Amino acid sequence: MLTPLQTRKLSRAFKLFDVDQNGFMERADCELVVSATTKAMGYALGSPEYTTYANEYMAGWENLLQLGDSDGDQRLTKEEFCVAYAKMMAQPEQFNTVIMGVIQVIVTLWDSNKDGKVSQAEYAAYMVAFHVTPAEAAEAFRRLDLNGDGYLSQEELLQNAREFFLSDDPQAPGNWLVGPY
Repeated sequence: MLTPLQTRKLSRAFKLFDVDQNGFMERADCELVVSATTKAMGYALGSPEYTTYANEYMAGWENLLQLGDSDGDQRLTKEEFCVAYAKMMAQPEQFNTVIMGVIQVIVTLWDSNKDGKVSQAEYAAYMVAFHVTPAEAAEAFRRLDLNGDGYLSQEELLQNAREFFLSDDPQAPGNWLVGPY
């Protein structure tokens, strides 16, 4: 069962993932996310980066749909979305495989210049594609940069992702993974 803080964070994520803002997360929203974020990061349709990200993201969508689509309509309400994540978070092996697998692909995607770390500009390009404002992305980056070196390492991002999903500490930096919550 989700805590109120986890529900608040996941509700924020749902709002971002419901790209057309029709109150449902649907396959079309996922396709729009993949298209917008890969374009923002400079990856062309059909490139290896695009294909890897699209495959991982859509596999994650299928897992969420399977876990949360209680009425079989092939879309998720915010409540179904939260239920799906709660089920996944309750199964550590599935959480690590599905969610952390997608996060690792995203981290690789963010590092568009392949220097092994994510700059504020790289993070902001991705987040702005989700309609997070540049100011929100800058504040989130500041909070996520755990060692204050101006970059997000893969370790920092994975720790932040775990906190986003699993932590009930309102002060956890990972709460800012998708912007203000």
